[in-house]
Amino acid sequence: MANKLKPIVQEEKDLLEMADPRIKYQVKQYTSGVNKDLIEKALGRALGKEYNIQKAVEGFREGLMRANEGLQENKKLSDKEIEKLSLLVFIAIPESGWNWAVSKDICVGPYQFSKATGKKYGLVTDTEDKRKDIYESAKAAGKYLCDLYADLNRDIRLALSAYNSGMPLEYKKTARKPTYEGYRKYLEKLKVDAEEKKLSGNDKLKEEGVRKLSNIYQNINYVPGCIAAIQVLKSKYPEFLDYAQGKITYTELEKKVEKYQLAALEPKIYTRDNAFAHKVKKGEGLEDILKMYRRFGKYVEVEKMNIRFLNNMAKDGEVTAGMKILLPEDYRSRVGPKVIPRPSKEYVAFKNVRKGGEEKVEYKVKPGDSLYKIMAEYDIPKWFLDQVKRANNLKSDVIIAGQTLVLPADLVNKYAKREKKKKDEIS
Repeated sequence: MANKLKPIVQEEKDLLEMADPRIKYQVKQYTSGVNKDLIEKALGRALGKEYNIQKAVEGFREGLMRANEGLQENKKLSDKEIEKLSLLVFIAIPESGWNWAVSKDICVGPYQFSKATGKKYGLVTDTEDKRKDIYESAKAAGKYLCDLYADLNRDIRLALSAYNSGMPLEYKKTARKPTYEGYRKYLEKLKVDAEEKKLSGNDKLKEEGVRKLSNIYQNINYVPGCIAAIQVLKSKYPEFLDYAQGKITYTELEKKVEKYQLAALEPKIYTRDNAFAHKVKKGEGLEDILKMYRRFGKYVEVEKMNIRFLNNMAKDGEVTAGMKILLPEDYRSRVGPKVIPRPSKEYVAFKNVRKGGEEKVEYKVKPGDSLYKIMAEYDIPKWFLDQVKRANNLKSDVIIAGQTLVLPADLVNKYAKREKKKKDEIS
């Protein structure tokens, strides 16, 4: 007899009830595990210019209301149901970290829309793609979730599962009255079939079985993952939920969140409006161009996807000599000599700020800065991250504008001398 599905955690029946011990694992992931900084980083981005929470909430609510207006009279949602669904504006956290993310399946934006679903909900047209626009994508997400909720027997867990995968919609075709419990039994059958294919001698069937099993387990853990994120928000950051439900104003929210030390990050959106043309030389590939503009490392594949997205290239499209491609405007800043600002109130070298009489450099954090951005700016290797955090008594990677950081002087001064030498050679 085949083993039953064993999700990491069980689902909560009520989205608004605090987690019982069965979803402890997911809560732990969002507080002390691999995602421990995800919520604070996401909420920090939610206070930024491009991805701010105000635009998201307004768009999501409008999407819910518009979709509800289009429902048949006997299917319309009550005010209480709309209020409950409005909390799902925060699925942008487990979906993308409230970012411009491009996934390996080329789902784009904070609410991770595929091109096909984006077209269906008006985000993607022949002339533009608004999947990275926080207001428009949130509005589309609100419409989509409202439609799924009304269409799937008003089961919020089933609607969430359907947002993540098409499997619940396939299950609906076999069920008179779809429920999440019924869907779980349906997945049991799919799992048995997938396991048989995985164990078959046919390579093609084996690959299909592995892929299906992966999709099943991903989907079964999606619901508790979303719920856990909202549970952590409810217990640790209640002001954001109050704002989502219209209980406090945006101004009141901004005052209250200061105590959380959230960085008001400004994520970069790659659009044709802030891009420049690069003519491809003979022998150049995308990776060569990225290295030229000092864009490499573990995010190189994401950068390549973004360039393809910006230029409407195929998923695995490559560039050819003579071709003109658009690159994000901020790439320009990574080419040529850099000028280190002279010592000032914002950048001061001084001695004996830490034990041992080591020389350190003080840096005042500007709006839009992140720890990684500052370290990259002064070529401080990533393996120094823990030392920088310890020197500044940082418990996470989150920093805020106006905060003063202490950086390793030997590395910063070495960088300054190198850049000065480059500048002298050019002049």
